Amino acid sequence: MTDTGGRPESRVRESTLQDRDAIFRLREAVYGIPFDEAEWHWKFEQHSGHPAKVFVAESEGSIVGLRPFIVERLKVLNGSWLTGLGVDIMVHPDYRRHGIASQVANEAAALMDAAGIPILTGFPNEAAFKVYVRRRSNWRHICSIPMMVKLLSFNAIVGKYLKPPALRWPLAMVASLLWGLLFRDRTRAHPDVSVSAVEDFDERFDALWEDVSRLHPIALVRDREFLRWRFVEKPDGADTIYIAERDRSLVGYVALRTAEMFGLRAGFILDMLAVDDDASETLVSKAVGHFRGLAVEAAGCLMLRHTPYFKAFRKAGFVVAPKRAIHKEFYFGATVNSPDLPDEVVNRRENWYLTFADLDREVPT
Repeated sequence: MTDTGGRPESRVRESTLQDRDAIFRLREAVYGIPFDEAEWHWKFEQHSGHPAKVFVAESEGSIVGLRPFIVERLKVLNGSWLTGLGVDIMVHPDYRRHGIASQVANEAAALMDAAGIPILTGFPNEAAFKVYVRRRSNWRHICSIPMMVKLLSFNAIVGKYLKPPALRWPLAMVASLLWGLLFRDRTRAHPDVSVSAVEDFDERFDALWEDVSRLHPIALVRDREFLRWRFVEKPDGADTIYIAERDRSLVGYVALRTAEMFGLRAGFILDMLAVDDDASETLVSKAVGHFRGLAVEAAGCLMLRHTPYFKAFRKAGFVVAPKRAIHKEFYFGATVNSPDLPDEVVNRRENWYLTFADLDREVPT
């Protein structure tokens, strides 16, 4: 069926379990492979308490568009709100250039508001960001999140540009010495803070969140339930968790992962919370030591400059990577549909705490 302008008619609705196979076929038509079933279950079906909201655009009996939201609890000042992280928007190749992407995005947002979820967030890529900023809507670009990096081995990095070993090794040595002088690791051991690896999150993490949340006016609620879902129940189970303790009391944690990026073996600090500077510094130092032990060539994290942890990373020799070096900018924006959430609160960058844990994927792509 088509409308009078020759465009295919489509309607947007919330998906049902019966749509799953059709959604997987849509993904295959768009990217050549369907959704990974375990990843789909974890991301959209497994989260207890707040299941995801998945919306589809349907035309001529087929699902031709998709807009899912991962639903989480967001701490805003002294209150808690439901928020939806928009991910995986797609349109079937045969139905593009007919406004379906805008339709499924706009109508899904309205349905989220009607469902009592007034805050929608997103990390758009370069193309989507340009579309967002051109729209006349209440979507706001709140900030671009700096990616901080620390180079740990220069052999592979120099080898990407210089193949002859006779030139590579001397240049790598000189680069390593210069980096060490310019970005010296000034962290020190804090004997009252001990660090150990754990495989799960116990009830102490609820108390840690209650204690640390005062440092972050706006942040996803990082309690035990969220942390277990985010780092333990994820299908690949590849994350490493370290906790910091003082006098047997939990004072922080850090979540780590390794992956290939730009042809390098890279380590990523996915998330961190700490009650004070000593705990932060100790956890960052442990993360760097962990990556060195795995022969990682570069370490990175997302961290806004105003956070209490930015200083710890700078002290450890991390620097803000220029966009031209990582070929990516981490845009973050939100749509807010509630008079009880004023713009001067939500749209203020300094109120937010954001890390890789806030994204639906572990590492930059």
